Amino acid sequence: MLMVMATFSVSEASVNRMIDAWVGVQQATAAVDPEQFEAELEQLETVADELAVERVTPFARALAARANAVDPEMAAALLMGARRLDPVLPSPEFQLGRLAWSNGDYAGAVVHTI
Repeated sequence: MLMVMATFSVSEASVNRMIDAWVGVQQATAAVDPEQFEAELEQLETVADELAVERVTPFARALAARANAVDPEMAAALLMGARRLDPVLPSPEFQLGRLAWSNGDYAGAVVHTI
C-alpha cells in the first residue's frame, strides 16, 4: 500500500478509491465479460483523472499480461484498456499486433508494431 501511495503521491483514502476501482476491473476480467470490463475500466479512469494520475502503468501491465490467457475478443478489450491506462507502454501495442496477425489482419498487425 505504501508503494502505491508513493507512486501516486496521494492520500491513503485516494489510494483506497483507486484500489477499489482496480478490484472491479479484476472481477470483470475474471468473469471474461467485455461489457462489464469496459464499465469498470471507465470507473478506474474516472478515479485516476480525479487524482490527476496520467499513467497507471502497473495496472496496464497487469491487463496486458492477462490478455495472454483469455479468448481473442477479451484479449483485444484488455489490450485496448491497457493502452488507455498507459498510452506509452509498448507491450499492449505489440500484443495487439500479434493478435491482429493471428486473425489474418496483416495490415492491422503492421499498424500496431510500427
